[in-house]
Amino acid sequence: MKNMKNIINNKVTDERILSEKRRIGNEAFNVLIYMLLASIFIQEYLFKAPFSQYAVEVVCLIVSCFFVIVRTVKSGNDVYYEKKYSQKNVVMGSIVSGLAVAAVTTVLNWVNYDELMSKNLGNTVLISLITFVSSAVLVFVVLELTYIVNKKKQDKIKSELDDNED
Repeated sequence: MKNMKNIINNKVTDERILSEKRRIGNEAFNVLIYMLLASIFIQEYLFKAPFSQYAVEVVCLIVSCFFVIVRTVKSGNDVYYEKKYSQKNVVMGSIVSGLAVAAVTTVLNWVNYDELMSKNLGNTVLISLITFVSSAVLVFVVLELTYIVNKKKQDKIKSELDDNED
């Protein structure tokens, strides 16, 4: 329909121009997502703002990430570009994410609550461990669900292509 509309209006869009426009839009989206994430962290940890002040940003971040994943899977594009991606990668991604969240949270807690954290190192380690486990489990669930849905879609596409070849 769009091509017909372009032909009627005598506007034939060059594929290179269209590709460049899409690339620019994609880069702008990525910049906005990172800025949104930075805004959330700044409001939470530096300004100590209540959650209600940045709740809309959190919802926008979650919805936009969810939208990108759903659209990517529905369109048939592989979310995980590598053919070697496996359960090991899901577990490793979960562990690395858990460690990163625990490290950042521990440092920020130490900065904000220096007296409490330095007096009782046992509690600091326990809090860090709980943060690591809970964030790693959450990331694992999200990555595993994404992996399963993506694998089913890719298998379906592969079987359809195999059926068409016969």
